[in-house]
Amino acid sequence: LRCYHFSFTDQEKEEIVNEIKIQWEYSGAGIEQHNAEQAFSVFSKEEGTKYVRNGYLYPSIDAAKDQYASWFNSPDAVKQKLTCEPNIYDILDRNTVLQTAIGHIEKVVKTDSDEKPWIIAYTLLWRKENDEWELFHMHNSWE
Repeated sequence: LRCYHFSFTDQEKEEIVNEIKIQWEYSGAGIEQHNAEQAFSVFSKEEGTKYVRNGYLYPSIDAAKDQYASWFNSPDAVKQKLTCEPNIYDILDRNTVLQTAIGHIEKVVKTDSDEKPWIIAYTLLWRKENDEWELFHMHNSWE
């Protein structure tokens, strides 16, 4: 955990990271439960908010949410569980945190033909807006 340009007490750093973890876990639970509204609720409503997945820049967060909702409702959708390790938080200032994580995604229901867990890399930029940590930029790419 690094802080740039500002000095924070250990307690301040821990509070910031814990607030962001709550948001991140809430969003992840939305993905696991196939609930696109919940998954995308942590994104900022500000103009300029971005989501990039595997080289594709969504035109809007609503477009990304709609695509996920469509997939969640399709017969091909599978329940999955996400764990992240490592999960690194760089506090850039009191209102900006860069999160870098490596996710491991496994199917919830195992079958004989199960693959190894999927590996996904995340880079997330969180901003504090109206006393809430919101996701302003997310990039993920799959192995």
